Amino acid sequence: MSNDALLQRASCLASLDLQRAGFVPSPEECEELMEISSKLSDSLLSAKTSGSAATALRDRVTTQIAINRSIASPVWRLPAELFLLVMYHAIEDVEPFRRATVIADTIACVCLRWRLIALGEPELWSYVSSARPRNVGLSYPAQVALAKALPLHIQAVSEPIALTKLFRELRPHASRWTSIDVHTACLALEQQPIVDLPVLATAEIHLQGPTGNKGLQPLDSVQKDLRPFEFMQKSPSLRCLVIHLLQSWPVNAHWHKIHFPTLTDLHSFELHVDSAHDAGGGPPTQPLLHALDSCRLSLVDLHLDIESSSYMYSDNNLIGNPILFTALRHLTLAADAAQGMFRYILAPALEELTLRNMGDLSYSPVPYLLDFLSNHPLPNPKRLDLDSVAPDDPQAFIRCLERFRKLEELRVREVEGDTFLLMSEPVLQRLTCAAEEPPLLPNLSALRVARDEGTDQKLNDALQKMVASREEPCLCAIVPVVALELFEVTDRGSDESDEDV
Repeated sequence: MSNDALLQRASCLASLDLQRAGFVPSPEECEELMEISSKLSDSLLSAKTSGSAATALRDRVTTQIAINRSIASPVWRLPAELFLLVMYHAIEDVEPFRRATVIADTIACVCLRWRLIALGEPELWSYVSSARPRNVGLSYPAQVALAKALPLHIQAVSEPIALTKLFRELRPHASRWTSIDVHTACLALEQQPIVDLPVLATAEIHLQGPTGNKGLQPLDSVQKDLRPFEFMQKSPSLRCLVIHLLQSWPVNAHWHKIHFPTLTDLHSFELHVDSAHDAGGGPPTQPLLHALDSCRLSLVDLHLDIESSSYMYSDNNLIGNPILFTALRHLTLAADAAQGMFRYILAPALEELTLRNMGDLSYSPVPYLLDFLSNHPLPNPKRLDLDSVAPDDPQAFIRCLERFRKLEELRVREVEGDTFLLMSEPVLQRLTCAAEEPPLLPNLSALRVARDEGTDQKLNDALQKMVASREEPCLCAIVPVVALELFEVTDRGSDESDEDV
């Protein structure tokens, strides 16, 4: 049989059109296809002619052999359950909101059967994003229908018009929203109506404005109260809330009129404010305190990262009473938040405290930390993380460490340079076990220090002496001291361990 005849017969059994239509050859047809492929391969090996006609024939034969092997592959006969396992393995590294796009662009294009299997798997379609390419070919309601009754995860990364369209089309299914991730202008979110969100558990909201987003919001909008979170007032199941207030460039954002939501059962709250170049443009303390007070009995994790001169240079007058957070276990304060917020926080159950990005040598949070640790009821954290925190007088830091009676883990990432350090020689001497007085932090079992290379030898010697004195459990000045089981010194630039004693 000639090559043309073999190709003609093979194309009747194996073609891309047949494959996309879901055709699966019988065992006899598979055997015939393999036999045709063998004959075509032999003809290629024995061919001695050259030229454009021979090249064209070689391309046709090679393509047909590939199609023969593909359509006869055992994967076509896999049960749907096994095929789904293969499909999930193929997309396991794909971000959930992109899976619908990846499936639509790849697996669903191969054949009808694969497309039907993919469309019939609700979990693949329960993440609905406005950032997907429109060639997905599904409207938002159609995708929600494919998700069956599963909870919905909503991502809105879009201009106000697109966000309004997404929310409008998904609002009939608001009872199924379990998480939202919104990136948009403040005004766009303010315009959304209040809806019942009974199962919404997690919300992350990134807001531009109120004067930003390509001039969509008039300048006089900064004079009115901002209520972008009103739409989720009715969210009784909300447990995790992350808010990013972004600076609009080139016009600075003014957040001094913003109102925060009142959420009584929140477990985790993060607030990030980027307004470093806007004098007085940060969110006001009073509304933030009101929001925190509403969840004082339930809040477990609090993270405040505020860049605002209104916090950094706030006066010493309290504008409200300190709040007793009875369940708070993890507290992170970054940038200017320590000076503005430490005085309002009482956390007797605190287990972990983190201070971060406070490297301005003209402003140290150590005095505010000392006041916080002196409050009643006393906090007793087990872990302390100081990342780029400007030092104060060493004695002030020593007085802070004296109050960490139960501290087990300490991580210090020093500010740039080797002149101003938290872990100074006086501090290291007080951490060293000596006969005359008990050391600081007798329960310390893990210490990590990140600093610039080139620290002077005298400081290195003090550090090594301290570590050597804590190699074994001991009794020092009648105080039991545990062994320092983990000690690491890392380069500040890489934070990769280069010394382990």
